[in-house]
Amino acid sequence: MTHLVAVYGTLKEGYSNFDLMTDSGAKHLLTTVTKDKYVMYDGGFPMVNKPEPGMEATPVTVQVFEVDTLQRLDWLEGHPDHFCREEVEVEGSDVTPWMYFGPKNHGRSARVEDGNWVEWGIYGW
Repeated sequence: MTHLVAVYGTLKEGYSNFDLMTDSGAKHLLTTVTKDKYVMYDGGFPMVNKPEPGMEATPVTVQVFEVDTLQRLDWLEGHPDHFCREEVEVEGSDVTPWMYFGPKNHGRSARVEDGNWVEWGIYGW
């Protein structure tokens, strides 16, 4: 059984944890944005939260992959105790991949205003 996962940070191609995607049998399907708007923070690695009422939010840029297993990705993200994965809708496709959401009380101060950590993040190469 395969799974779909939408990644927005260190699991993207060219970033520090992409080897876990490779180890999970990742096949890149598309690069797109989420249909819903979220809030993204950075503190050395990105974290996405659902917006609270009155918060400005933006679609998040994601790479959608088909993977053979979620076990290593869940381990990295600490699912379900730290990051929690939920299905999301993405633009340009009818797939609903899993995406990892961070805890609400994370204490991060740096907002990624445009929802694109690849452009904004400090660890991409």
